[in-house]
Amino acid sequence: MKTKNNLCLTILTVLLFLFLPQFIQAQPWEEDNHIFNPTGIPSLSFSQPRFYDLDNDGDLDMILGSTVQAPLYFKNTGSKTTPKFVMDKSLFANVNSLNAEMGVCVDIDADGDLDFVTGGYTGLHLYENIGSNMQPEFMESTNIFAQLSVGENPIPTLADMDGDGDIDLAVGLSEDGGVKYYTNSGLKDSPEFLESNGVRWFDVGLYAYPYFVDLDKDGDTDLLVGSTTRILAIRLPTIGVTKVRFSKQLEQQPTGIQALWLIFQAMGKLILYLDPLPDKYFIIPTPEQT
Repeated sequence: MKTKNNLCLTILTVLLFLFLPQFIQAQPWEEDNHIFNPTGIPSLSFSQPRFYDLDNDGDLDMILGSTVQAPLYFKNTGSKTTPKFVMDKSLFANVNSLNAEMGVCVDIDADGDLDFVTGGYTGLHLYENIGSNMQPEFMESTNIFAQLSVGENPIPTLADMDGDGDIDLAVGLSEDGGVKYYTNSGLKDSPEFLESNGVRWFDVGLYAYPYFVDLDKDGDTDLLVGSTTRILAIRLPTIGVTKVRFSKQLEQQPTGIQALWLIFQAMGKLILYLDPLPDKYFIIPTPEQT
């Protein structure tokens, strides 16, 4: 009897190994992030979220960059204070993943709508908004960054840093850890960036993630830079460099955090986004000058 049972068990095991792969492959597998991530926003490697009002409806939409694929667009179907993000795959359909691990929006040609500047394996690229400020459509434009030596996977941030009315550029040099600054030597509606105008500001260690923002609300633009080990705040009065330290609230970082990848502005507050723990963040307190 025991021998018969063993034989039956052997036959069932053989059948299981024969037909299980076919059964698995036949299933209509679909990604469902809601089980582990109720927001529906995927947790991706080296996540880089940015927030802009891309449809001019008064609330902030989200662009999520990563090392996995081209940036993803999430439309805010909620409100200014209670956002709800829904993925829209059509907006970046023309964006090549080799050109864009991440991207930032800025009106670089002064035509009243937001354009898309990306950093990826092939360097910096410009995707011009050929739509409108309510219905954007991005198409790759003449590469005004082609002459710049910024390496692979640069991290751009743009603002008018010299008060001449056009958009200037700072770039984080990925693993190099340096931050370079380029003045716009062109016109307000026809930007030009030259390597000969590039200035290396400083080095933050491994990976540099710069972000222009008016941190202290004094009417000029400051610079926040994330790296693998620390976060720096820099005041840039007339392109001078003054380091700023954060209050103890921010310095008390949670244990186990090895990467401080990004600071972004959302819902009217400055947020420190921590990766590889995408569900952890801090509201940034007022910095104190050193």
